Amino acid sequence: MRKPFFKKTHNAWYVHHQGRMVRLGTKREEAFQAYHELKASQAPASQADSVASLAECFLEWCRKNRSPRTYEWYKEFLSSFVKSIGTRVCGSAV
Repeated sequence: MRKPFFKKTHNAWYVHHQGRMVRLGTKREEAFQAYHELKASQAPASQADSVASLAECFLEWCRKNRSPRTYEWYKEFLSSFVKSIGTRVCGSAV
């Protein structure tokens, strides 16, 4: 989640959260308090949500439902992608 920012046109603090702008308040202190509460309310990412595990699930589906050539292409691409970003990155962060 990005840090809060002040929007002059609305005279209020906002943050981008899950693709939307969320109004946090008009005063800096209350906005940052709301920001920290919003961050704390988010569920922690589990290992099942990692990019590596999502790629693995997709590849298993692809192996069963697509041609071997298509599976191999995705396997090569996703292996490289997962290696470049690391295995502990949450899928929602990508």
